[in-house]
Amino acid sequence: MSGEGIGPVRKPGRTLTFDHAGAPMRFTARRLLAGGYTGRDPAAVEEHIAELALLGVPRPDHVPWIFVANPQVLQVDGTVWAYDGTSSGEAEYVLLIGRDDIFVCIGSDHTDRGLESLSIEKSKQVYPKILSRQVWRLDDLLPHWDDLRLRSRVQEGGEPEDYQHGTLAQLIRPERLLDLVGPDPGAGTAVFSGTLPVLGGNVRPAPRFEAELFDTDGRSLAALAYDVVVLQPQVQPDER
Repeated sequence: MSGEGIGPVRKPGRTLTFDHAGAPMRFTARRLLAGGYTGRDPAAVEEHIAELALLGVPRPDHVPWIFVANPQVLQVDGTVWAYDGTSSGEAEYVLLIGRDDIFVCIGSDHTDRGLESLSIEKSKQVYPKILSRQVWRLDDLLPHWDDLRLRSRVQEGGEPEDYQHGTLAQLIRPERLLDLVGPDPGAGTAVFSGTLPVLGGNVRPAPRFEAELFDTDGRSLAALAYDVVVLQPQVQPDER
């Protein structure tokens, strides 16, 4: 069979609609990268490695680390359907690289912690990666980037409880993150930055995860929230 007329193979993409300055903005993600162990303070990176070691996650071969993931797992808010109760979220900033500009939102790299103890790369493929609806031009945030504050909360039946809290000064600078990605990332690339340490070092699952990015005056710039629903096993006829 001849291949004539088939044309080039298109990269798979995920088209999402964001809110930029009060107007809808469509972004088609054709490439997804996730930074890991990218904190600016080596001691904080070691703290995060120690947090994960308590869950059986092996020490990474090198830091920082850029993981490749499937862009189809991206979604804005919503629900994560979990296979068991071992997955958890983590807050970070996300770069959305367009044709003419780079935008920023926040995201949660929701991760299967059980699988992560066997393969960090595979654990990045299993669950959706959640994004905020609000996006900002990177150039508009850069003048006060390090002073922006990122917070996540978990809710486990009662009031939301602080889970992560810090400034973007603790995370890799976007310029450095882009250097790690390479000189020509390509339009349609989404890049997760890597996350903050968990307060108290207690990485844990929760039925609801929330994250928010604040300006220097406390104004909310972007927020995300999602529920985690653990799938229940099917009851077999002889068990009824």
